[in-house]
Amino acid sequence: MSMAELLDHWSKECTRNGHLQFAACQSYARRRAWLTILNMFASIMTLYMSSSEKFRNVLDSTMQSIGHSMSFHPGLTAEILTGFVAAVVVASGAIQYLLRYDGRHIEHRLASGEYYNMARKIDRIRITGNITPDIVHSLSKEMNAALKCSPAVSQRFWKAANLIQGKKPEASPALA
Repeated sequence: MSMAELLDHWSKECTRNGHLQFAACQSYARRRAWLTILNMFASIMTLYMSSSEKFRNVLDSTMQSIGHSMSFHPGLTAEILTGFVAAVVVASGAIQYLLRYDGRHIEHRLASGEYYNMARKIDRIRITGNITPDIVHSLSKEMNAALKCSPAVSQRFWKAANLIQGKKPEASPALA
């Protein structure tokens, strides 16, 4: 393989890795947004349910009309529902904290930018035709550093990237 072919291959790999990292970034940002929306909605509902007498009365009358045969205690249904929604608030907050979607999407965005910058740098070198073994060695070092610093990407992103490129599905280099 000539140095020009090697640079062409590296440019394509950097572009693909940039796409993969960006797809992961968007996925984690969407998950974070949905969990934030759920958390905000449940928090508002908990506040409303715990402070609104009208809500408790409506819920009590609804439960009385639904279940005549069940043993019904006025006010207990509203307390149970309020407790459940408060548990949803705690659970969604814990999930956000434990899964670190906020930090993960930023890490993937930074890695994506690094790969895209590397691909542009390789393309500039290919266009100028100034390809020397020293430059190739320097690019190899930079690519290794970028690979070591970038966060792992889920297998589903690798499978999607391979399907788009028409390759048969394969494991990611980090997992192989």
